[in-house]
Amino acid sequence: MMRTVYLYGPLAEEFGREFRLDVTTPVEAVRALTVNLGKKFGTMIRAGEWHVVAGDSFDEGDDLGVSDEMLTFGLGRNDLHIAPAMRGSKGGGIFQAVLGVAIMAAAFWLAPPVVGAAGPTMGMGTNLVGGFTYGNLAAFGGAMAFGGVAGMLTPTPQLGNYSARESAEERPSYLFTGPKNTTEQGGPVPVIIGKHQVGWTLVSSGITVEQIAEDA
Repeated sequence: MMRTVYLYGPLAEEFGREFRLDVTTPVEAVRALTVNLGKKFGTMIRAGEWHVVAGDSFDEGDDLGVSDEMLTFGLGRNDLHIAPAMRGSKGGGIFQAVLGVAIMAAAFWLAPPVVGAAGPTMGMGTNLVGGFTYGNLAAFGGAMAFGGVAGMLTPTPQLGNYSARESAEERPSYLFTGPKNTTEQGGPVPVIIGKHQVGWTLVSSGITVEQIAEDA
């Protein structure tokens, strides 16, 4: 199927922005561009990290980012976008960065050989079992986007060094007895439904000191 492959950044400056290609998968598109544009294209891809996105445009929220495990998936009716990943940014995000080495390896090694009128060639139409394509995976796009935004905005809670704490034998007081689990700020608080025999999580506590006279 004919589709448009869009290049961004240094790739667009060196080779142009749009290419109409009869390709089925991202690896087939990369291989076709490498064959037509020369070894320099493959060298630039191999040396960098890239966002590979299937959809009408690169910045639409419902487009699907392509991870390295998805390079051989069928594109369906979607166009393909290849843009450089920003260096120095926090890990995660809406679109995953794919190593250029992985892209080139997939483009020239993962596809099975096929025989056509012109003789043996590399077959790049590998799809998921059952014919799944990017169209079948579009429902996951929103969840991936929300997960990426959460990963960029929410810091991961850091727990303290448990090895530096005093042991139970060294504690001067044992006011709270029985099975318990003590957690720091940032730890999960379980929701109990029904009846359970489990250790409890200490969320808040207080101590009141009173003077009690001894019996004469």
